[in-house]
Amino acid sequence: MNHKAFNYWVIDPFWGGIDYLVFLFLRCLSLKQVSNIGAFIGDIAKNSFKKAISDTVANLEYLAPQLDADKVNYKLNNMWRNIARTLTEMSVLDKFDLIENSEQYDLKIFDDLDPNQPVVFLFPHLGNWELLAMSVINQGIKLNVIYEAVPNRFQRRLLVKSRQRVGYELISPDYSGTRKIFKALSSGQSIGMAMDEFKNEKIIAPAFSGKVQTNSNIHYALGLARRFNTPIVYGYCKREVGVKFSIHYAEPIIFDAPQYKDMSDTDIAGIINQKCREWVIENLDQWYMLHRARINN
Repeated sequence: MNHKAFNYWVIDPFWGGIDYLVFLFLRCLSLKQVSNIGAFIGDIAKNSFKKAISDTVANLEYLAPQLDADKVNYKLNNMWRNIARTLTEMSVLDKFDLIENSEQYDLKIFDDLDPNQPVVFLFPHLGNWELLAMSVINQGIKLNVIYEAVPNRFQRRLLVKSRQRVGYELISPDYSGTRKIFKALSSGQSIGMAMDEFKNEKIIAPAFSGKVQTNSNIHYALGLARRFNTPIVYGYCKREVGVKFSIHYAEPIIFDAPQYKDMSDTDIAGIINQKCREWVIENLDQWYMLHRARINN
């Protein structure tokens, strides 16, 4: 049996089975208990990823040079707790009640959106970003989210099912996924995707200096919105404390609006990138992307 076959038939089922049992156990607990377990795991896990810690500290020093060593360490600890909380909360997404667990701001933007017409949504990996999808769905919008598929097919099924429980579908970023995206938008459904991302071990969005790359999700979202004549709505989620969150939206980008009518995609991408950059800088200890790669200068 070669290495690939061994992983497929032995390693993947083994870890997939463990994750299934963990999810089963977590679903027997309350939302608060699950989140607290995540915070505990985050405190332990960070000590096992020396390169990630080194990269994170370097990123923090670059993005927030005014912080002293104690504050860097404080943000580092909070970041790992938030990441682990969010990942464990994935097992019980359907236990979130946005009325009880969040304050939603700027919902008035949905008054001018037709739930039967497509919209392109953008979000950064802040707080528990899954709650943004729930917020959108609660406005009566049929949502499909483009996601980064995990290689393990068993883990992938668990994550897909967790999202489906709260009412939205996932689309993989591949050739078949592109067809599904076009079909969804053509039928009046909406698409959501991350506005921050990394490629080739570099964070490419948001761009912290210069312009955001044209092969970024931000430009892809603009291309979709142009093609299907849809608004672009973008927002972020912030963990306030424990399982209490705030959800915020920026003003939608509508190409026919006077302020955008004569603007190029490069200029509009710059506006979106600037907003994403501000949200990230303001909430560095809640940014999931921070631990994954060094900043691309």
